[in-house]
Amino acid sequence: MLLSVVVAVRPVAPAWLPPALGRATHAIFLDWVRAVAPAEAAALHTTEPLKPFTTGLLEEGVRADVAGTPWRSDRLYHLRFTSFSPELSALLRERVLPAPPERVRVEQGEGVVEAVYTAATEHPWAGETSYDDLVREHLLAVRPAPRRLVLGFDAPTTFRVAGRHVPLPLPELVYGSLLERWNAWAPVRLEESVRARAARALAVAYHRLQSRHVRFADSQQVGFMGQCAYAVVENDSDLLRQLGVLTAFAFWSGVGHRTTMGLGRLRPLPARLAPARQLPSAHASYR
Repeated sequence: MLLSVVVAVRPVAPAWLPPALGRATHAIFLDWVRAVAPAEAAALHTTEPLKPFTTGLLEEGVRADVAGTPWRSDRLYHLRFTSFSPELSALLRERVLPAPPERVRVEQGEGVVEAVYTAATEHPWAGETSYDDLVREHLLAVRPAPRRLVLGFDAPTTFRVAGRHVPLPLPELVYGSLLERWNAWAPVRLEESVRARAARALAVAYHRLQSRHVRFADSQQVGFMGQCAYAVVENDSDLLRQLGVLTAFAFWSGVGHRTTMGLGRLRPLPARLAPARQLPSAHASYR
């Protein structure tokens, strides 16, 4: 099972929080797991380099490029946790989510948990599926694979390459990162050549991107956010199906560096993009 959980939180008192809250959401997630499965939480904390989960706060201030995150008691905020390990997803479903904590602390802000969403009908960033369903829908589908792939990057995203950060959605970096996560946990492996083939077969056809600066306790990074469309320039149906399943998988896995601390959140967008002045925002407004 692949699981995306959205937790609605209402602040008990107003506060002004840091703009980037990935470390706080990471700590909340591990605390929730630790409360029911200490050994599993310890393993998640030490697993390197890939971890089978992501965390983030959908409304953190870095998304809007502001100096902080307002924590207002007259609105809801939304924590998002995902799991793409079947074992971790089962633990969350069976032992964590049935009785979540009544309150959470995000840095110096405290909030009451008002709802937990796991279905796409409940919240656009929630949802669950399985690797088998993704394989049937994309790898084994009878219909032709899409020749245009569009991704909406909803949180700052960057890639670590040869010791340096690359804040650009280059096809080989995006799909190479997705391939690495898929092959680490999916029961059906994809070809390792997908990374190099994506570099040849995909071209950036359109983008609307903005830079975002993210400050962690131990480092600073610049990432990008926005929308990017990739056009297929080589007719390779086998590759297109593998890229299609990775594109769908991105909703749960995230992409790039520090996805467990709020970076790299993304989702597939409709393939037919409108002119730039008519494009809908990649970011939803939550109340």
